[in-house]
Parts: sequence; structure tokens; C-alpha cells
Amino acid sequence: MNRHRHLLLAILLSINSCSRDPFNDDFIFGLTGGYQLIRTSTYMVTIEHSADSRHLSIPAQVVELAWNDGFILGKQQVIRPRGNVPGDTVPVPVVGSFNYWILDLHQTNRFGPMTEVEFVEKLKAIGQTDLNLKNLSQIKRS
Repeated sequence: MNRHRHLLLAILLSINSCSRDPFNDDFIFGLTGGYQLIRTSTYMVTIEHSADSRHLSIPAQVVELAWNDGFILGKQQVIRPRGNVPGDTVPVPVVGSFNYWILDLHQTNRFGPMTEVEFVEKLKAIGQTDLNLKNLSQIKRS
């Protein structure tokens, strides 16, 4: 009987420890122009077109995002294979290393990877200074 209590307690603890943040689970979140924010694992969050893989994309690990009818902006945490042992390809973030991307949906152009300074300059050049990146946890699902 004591064994069953321990099992029940373990199950209840695991249920209660689950995250309530929907952006901690795998998801597909619709953006604009047929694009989607797609999470398939912890470090595999990308922006891709829903209908055609030939369209421009922003590679993993997208950590911040902004969009309107004409543009999608992304901040990408650089990831690399962990490499602790030969053949270890588990992706891990490179601390403090980020790239910035802009998808121009009207001209079908992709700008990036860019540094933060280049990104800010490009936003000014294309007139999109009102579009501000937000952490994925700040974006509410519709």
C-alpha cells in the first residue's frame, strides 16, 4: 500500500510541475503572409512558410519576434552541437551570441544574419522603427 502512495505522489508532483506557459511546449503559431513560428524542441524554434519550403525562413533558435503585414523580424540565439563526446550533436545555445533577421514579405527578401547595430540601421532604412522585438513568452497565442 505504501508503494502505491509513493507512485500516486510521484504522478501528482509531475502533473503539478508541468509548465503552464504554452510557449514551453511544441507548437505552430500563425504569423502573416503564410508564415509560422514553429517549435519542435527546446532549441528548434524557427520561422517558416506554411505552404512552400522554398520561401525564406529564419533558422533556429528564434528567441524574439515582431511582425506586421509586410515584415517579420527575428532575433536568433546562435546554437551549436554540444560536442561533449564524438558524435554528440545535441544543440546548445552559444551564450551571448545572437543574429538578427528581417523578412521583407513584399519584396521577398531576407536580410541576415546581422549584428544588432546592422539590424537597427536596416530597420531605419526600410522605415520599420515602430516594430519592436518581443520575447516569445510575451507573445500571446490567439
